[in-house]
Amino acid sequence: MRELSGLFLLLVSLYTTLSVFSLMKRGRFSGYLYVIFIVLIFFVSHSILDTFGQIVFLDYYPEIIKTLEDDTVAIVYDIYISLFLILLVKGAKKNINNERKIIFDNIARETGMRLYILFKKYNFIFWFIFILPLLVTLLIGDYGYYSSYLERYFIEDVPESHSIIDKLVLIGVLLGGFMAVSVLYKKKMNPRSVVLPTMLFIFVVEGVYFWIYGKRSIVVLFFVLYIILLSITKAISTKKLLRYVFIIFVFFISFMNFYGKGIKENIEETYVGMRVDFGRDYGLKYAIHNDLILDRNIVPYKMASFIFTGTFFLPREIWAEKPHPYAVYFTNSAFGNFGESRMYGWGLTTSILSEAISNIGFLGLFIGPYIILYILKREVRSSNPFFKLFSILVAILLLLLEIIAFMPLFLLYLWMLLKEKKSHNFRI
Repeated sequence: MRELSGLFLLLVSLYTTLSVFSLMKRGRFSGYLYVIFIVLIFFVSHSILDTFGQIVFLDYYPEIIKTLEDDTVAIVYDIYISLFLILLVKGAKKNINNERKIIFDNIARETGMRLYILFKKYNFIFWFIFILPLLVTLLIGDYGYYSSYLERYFIEDVPESHSIIDKLVLIGVLLGGFMAVSVLYKKKMNPRSVVLPTMLFIFVVEGVYFWIYGKRSIVVLFFVLYIILLSITKAISTKKLLRYVFIIFVFFISFMNFYGKGIKENIEETYVGMRVDFGRDYGLKYAIHNDLILDRNIVPYKMASFIFTGTFFLPREIWAEKPHPYAVYFTNSAFGNFGESRMYGWGLTTSILSEAISNIGFLGLFIGPYIILYILKREVRSSNPFFKLFSILVAILLLLLEIIAFMPLFLLYLWMLLKEKKSHNFRI
């Protein structure tokens, strides 16, 4: 049965891939296509390798290994992800017949122009906000804390100033992505413009911010934003975009190597390391196994990590018993500490799909995909290029990270969503 469900997932994935290429060939781009790509890479590829190859995972996560070896979990997962892919393809194809469809080239041109005009109009403000995190770090930052990178994970006494600095840095990193694409769009409009020094400066500052923030998620967030913005605005040609993607891929592999997650002595060890960082299937399988089949809950009580997300702004001095992020509970349970909030020096990466199941139970099977599909549905209906961009970005990040890792971006998206709804109701 496990091989049959794996074959079903493989066939659905092939159908999905062919559908994506067909839509791209006809110029029918939407957020669905980007999300499908993420699902295929992070949720499908490793699962298929597990089914038709040898299950490989890090030895010190015995509970996850038990999950990956369970045939029932694999069957449920294969059918679940297959249905999710079918719904995504259906949504992407439905966009073709949408009465309010907008040709991708037009929306790309409009998005690029709006970004460029906004950057040109508020140039000084953009640069000030972009540099502000660096200035604040120089003024109030703990130089000893920022003198190391990897070792920082094991420092328990985090300086109070870092809670302010890391939020400013996150804003700076996001803004840097917008600025970099705006500068490239300027070059597209005026080929004689000299943009290399500006681009180099932006990327050097971004590198400093990666160091200050100290987590891999910020690097992923920046490059996801950067690639989506480049493709959505067509600031560069498709050929150049592919070249950029290759360069970014090489950089990221080098970064992971520096981080201690790179190429090992053999292929198997390399795959084991990459499996944790670039797989999200094990997290979803783990939630299905423990929260639904074994009734052994990852979080201490229902809605725990969702409550944390809703009350992230409340300091623990006010509410000492405030729950922790989902990744904390997930990592603890992987070591056998179910429902506990011990703070390990690292955390496994989660997604909205697994978090919904752990917090809500059986209904979470439907809530997780519904959130993604709802975001994409709103994106397709909108003619606002900025809202479309943030919708795609948030949908992708919800599948790759927990919300707290990109909270400022998520809050900005919610604000734009409310404005979009009011605007839609007004038009009606």
